[in-house]
Amino acid sequence: MARPDSLKAFLRILNASNSDIMLWYNSTVPWLRDNERLFSKFLLHSVLRMDEAINSFNLVIQLARENKLSQYYDENLNCLCHFKYPKTFIRRTKNCFITFTSPKFLSEIAASEIVAYASSRKRLERKKIRLRFNELRDYFGTYLLNHEVLEQEVHLLQGRIPISVFARHYWSPKLKELSNKIIALTENLERT
Repeated sequence: MARPDSLKAFLRILNASNSDIMLWYNSTVPWLRDNERLFSKFLLHSVLRMDEAINSFNLVIQLARENKLSQYYDENLNCLCHFKYPKTFIRRTKNCFITFTSPKFLSEIAASEIVAYASSRKRLERKKIRLRFNELRDYFGTYLLNHEVLEQEVHLLQGRIPISVFARHYWSPKLKELSNKIIALTENLERT
């Protein structure tokens, strides 16, 4: 297994520490269509990669139209259960298991139109706005850590189970409490 390049990681941290990603996020709002704006908010409120977020967003809409959203959304935990769709969300190296989201926000997504990355990208490129959607994942993960969410919990949300014996065999977070905490934090996110 190759060791990560520490200089590369440090430079990413240095650039992220000076990030104006929320200014960028807010600057995109006027140029995106309603469904794209809602998708951008979903991307900000999750720690999903772009392709995972597109698949999840569109799956919510599709299942809602088929009256089958309960197959994907756990109302008790207020979470999207990506693990129930392993062909889409569980891959050899990149996974996503769950995403906590409020019923209200889920309803907004369910009533929306599907999204495609290409249309958002073209719209922003025409306005000469640099594409930075991938930075939202880093921002939200750091935001959660800065608001007392445990590193293991962030890893879980980002689709990683650390290789430690403890994490793999003994760690059992209280998902309902974590859900409540994450949803409360996302409600304050755009105000930061």
